[in-house]
Amino acid sequence: QLGVFVPDTLENRGIQAGDAVSILPYAGPYPMSAESLDRNMIEATVTNAQPQLILRLQDKTNSNLYAMLTEPVEGNVYRIDKLANRMGFNRQLAAAVAIASPFEITPGGTSRRDSRRPSPELIKAI
Repeated sequence: QLGVFVPDTLENRGIQAGDAVSILPYAGPYPMSAESLDRNMIEATVTNAQPQLILRLQDKTNSNLYAMLTEPVEGNVYRIDKLANRMGFNRQLAAAVAIASPFEITPGGTSRRDSRRPSPELIKAI
């Protein structure tokens, strides 16, 4: 049984299509240990959030995983938590590119970052 809270208002964004989510066995309201998170977390992408939550598993070819998640037995309950979304990922990637890109001098004499390649200092360090 997969359960998710989808809010009725836009004040709380909730889970939307395109979001990355984690699926974890529900262990009550208590936090899980980092070791348990690493061992048990399943990653998925939300393809549709309303009227029913539809997830695309990252490991699409694992039939055992699908069978485990959908097995109709007592206590087979999972929680779904939102991970970093695509916009956050793109912003972090753009920041990393900006940090690693060298400055170039334009024909007008101003400097700007050349995001097509890493800086010579970064290449030397690697």
